[in-house]
Amino acid sequence: MSNGLTYLSLRCVLEFLDALKRIPITLRSCVLQRIDNSIPLRVKNINIHNTHLIIDTKSLQSYAQYEFWLMTDDKVKREERRRAEVMKELFVQYLRGKSNIYVDKVLFNKVNNLETVQVKIPITANKLSAYLCNIADLNMMISSPLEELCLNNQPFIVDYPIVHTTRSLILKTNKRGISVPGIEKLPNKKVLVIATYDCSRIERIILRIIRYWMKNGKEVGTVYLFELHYNTLGSILQRFLRRFYKFQGLLEEVDDPFHPEAPRFLIPINATPFKIQVYGRVKPDDQRSAEADKEVIERLKREEANGKEMIAFLIRRFNIHVDEVTFFDVKSLHECPVGKLELIVNKISNSGSDLEEFLPMIDKRSFPLTEFSCLVKDPINHPIVHSAKHLDFMMYQCHTKFPGVEKLANKSAVFRHHGLNSGDILEIIKYWMKHGKEVGTEFLFGYWKKQSESLKIMIKLLVEQFPQYQNNLEGVSEKFLPEQPRFLIPIDSTKRIQVFGRVPPKRYYDPQQLVLRVVHFEIWKSCVYLEELQLLNTHEAKEETVKKYLEGRPDIHVDRVEFLYVKSYEQVPLKLNLIINKLETYCCSDFRNFLPMVDSRSFPLKKLKLIQEESIDADHPIIHTTADVIFQFNGQNKPMNGIEKLHTKKLTILNIGYKNVDAVKIIKDWIKNGRKIGTEYLLCFTFLDWIKRTLRDLENEFNEFQNDLDGIDVQFLAREPRFSIPMSPMSKIFIFGTEIQSKDGTAYQLVLKH
Repeated sequence: MSNGLTYLSLRCVLEFLDALKRIPITLRSCVLQRIDNSIPLRVKNINIHNTHLIIDTKSLQSYAQYEFWLMTDDKVKREERRRAEVMKELFVQYLRGKSNIYVDKVLFNKVNNLETVQVKIPITANKLSAYLCNIADLNMMISSPLEELCLNNQPFIVDYPIVHTTRSLILKTNKRGISVPGIEKLPNKKVLVIATYDCSRIERIILRIIRYWMKNGKEVGTVYLFELHYNTLGSILQRFLRRFYKFQGLLEEVDDPFHPEAPRFLIPINATPFKIQVYGRVKPDDQRSAEADKEVIERLKREEANGKEMIAFLIRRFNIHVDEVTFFDVKSLHECPVGKLELIVNKISNSGSDLEEFLPMIDKRSFPLTEFSCLVKDPINHPIVHSAKHLDFMMYQCHTKFPGVEKLANKSAVFRHHGLNSGDILEIIKYWMKHGKEVGTEFLFGYWKKQSESLKIMIKLLVEQFPQYQNNLEGVSEKFLPEQPRFLIPIDSTKRIQVFGRVPPKRYYDPQQLVLRVVHFEIWKSCVYLEELQLLNTHEAKEETVKKYLEGRPDIHVDRVEFLYVKSYEQVPLKLNLIINKLETYCCSDFRNFLPMVDSRSFPLKKLKLIQEESIDADHPIIHTTADVIFQFNGQNKPMNGIEKLHTKKLTILNIGYKNVDAVKIIKDWIKNGRKIGTEYLLCFTFLDWIKRTLRDLENEFNEFQNDLDGIDVQFLAREPRFSIPMSPMSKIFIFGTEIQSKDGTAYQLVLKH
């Protein structure tokens, strides 16, 4: 007969015995129960729900033996139910007696309140996963620090000790609208964010983190990973070029499979020798990029070799003509890899360099510069700044003081990202009022969304200082900030300063701007335009001569006629009979008011362009018969009436909000009533989210007609639906989204084509 186990041996066996076997064995032995409480219970997995608890899910054999749940199924046999309830009570009693349980991985699933949990036991875990739970409650059951914490919540609340102390943090969501307040301030060294469906929000979160690290630093070895779709990752990094093009780098020291189509960056952390590596990498199982990545690496190596040859070539040149030169952290000419060159330039960009150090490289023929851009930490008072035609200042911190800024002689200046001290902006306006300023001068002050209150305070100060000059600025074609006052401040009898907040074109990056613009003061309603001839009351003799000449003509043939800021027919200074090809109205009440001046021989028109703030009613015979119609409606989210009834062959609608135009209603009318072959509607949206919402509406209505449209040679919007809808056996409607570049920046175009 073999010897029995010693106490230590028995203790070791029980501690490392599978939990699902240990619990029933212990419950059957009074001797084992006496020592069991002093022996830690080790479990691989515990899943905690509101109504039940699962131990080691992978080892389960049947619900009746190992899972606790509310018995609600009447089909369960009575005997099995009784046994399951007995086993459940025994297991619960056993677990409640444990002082601590060691678990590799714990899952809390939809636990909103610990009061609903059947068994509340202290747990020492390596990994914790929380799905739709209140993370604050988990501190009571889970000891920290954790090896890994995975949160699947919306929004993510991360300001808790259990989050801050975990070695590896995972934030995971499969929904849009991800929100992670304070992620940039997390002390964790390793963070993984998985949110494949929210490109725009992820991009903003990454930018927030980079800016915070640049300003406040971060511990060496910190790694933040964002798991995204292959194309989404490439698009985000390409857009980063606009902000961080000065910090591009090959990152040759990084041993990662880089995204082959995306740039990489090495961004400095202020006042430290450390840098932030920003790049895209692909998983080893992503076969799409393996060969392409190899080709890109080889190409970059060739480019580096070519770069060395280029440096050798440049240092032998006497004069080098360059459109734009950027100096980045050049503290001395000795640090410049090409030594001293003789550059004739149009634009200079300076980021952290000593202005006086690199100026000897710039030939005097370069001045005045077309543009001077700079990261501003301290005020800059230098002749090259004052003489540049355009200034582009990226402000280093909020409300930077800039003594003497009001005396800048430049006609164009942009203060990006953090605006300018409100007192300095008031000084600019007062200085211009006293000393004058050239017409066409425009100073722009950028504000981030989180600085909305700062902008409101600035406008409130303007109201206090200049209450008598508040003005709606009717006729100014801008996307004004809603419900914010605007101003028209006099300089002299012929000049005014327009002051207003706006949503700027995308090329400015800042989501909000305060604009100071010097304009001529003109009485538009008493003006007549004839080609390039402008008639004002100040030129009375010439005005009377032209008026008499025009009024005496029975017919006037004009290619294009414009009506500007005229609200009624009575305000038109001349009543003429015009035979025209094209009619345009700009910020007028209704184009129908001017039809008495247009001869019937003008119809059908070749082109009709209507730009106005009031809602446009498109159901009119002239609009129906015009070959090319362009609408621009500046009132956001107000519907345009009658668009679906139009039979014009070409229609363009600019500056569309989400609910301005009902694309579904248009398509349904096309299907019902038909349209001519070649009909094309272009619906232009300012924001990507608005066209995406419209495409979602179309997808919900016409999902069965989704089609890749392989035969159409257009750069489609990535990952957005496209449609081919049959109208007849011989014709179809093609619908797709695309991105275009306009004079105001990027726009998103929904194309409806028959």
